[in-house]
Amino acid sequence: ENPGGVNSDGLSGIHCCLDGTTYIVSVSSPRVHVLNRSGQVFQTLYCVQNQGRSKEPFLPEDVTLTRAGMVAVTDMVGGVIRIFNPHSKFSEGEWIKIGKIDCPKGIGVDPSGNLLVADY
Repeated sequence: ENPGGVNSDGLSGIHCCLDGTTYIVSVSSPRVHVLNRSGQVFQTLYCVQNQGRSKEPFLPEDVTLTRAGMVAVTDMVGGVIRIFNPHSKFSEGEWIKIGKIDCPKGIGVDPSGNLLVADY
């Protein structure tokens, strides 16, 4: 059953929090779905990089939360890690590029809060 109606074709990354919140990404969709403990989508973060007047979508490969609770994703095609800043000047938030990595596939956070990235 899929109570939240999330299309999971090409599901590539998942992060589960202790409170039951789940973050999922799909290689076929430029967004991060945030599900509550019942599996229903209660927030969607669109993976769009603001480029001046234009907006460029990107496809996240994996997802995690930083120690500060910010969403971080790998962008394998762009070769970067992106962190979502909900407090940007844009009303819908903004993805900030950090680190240039040849082909970032997986991402996680160690107990000290360091981002760990698997390079394909």
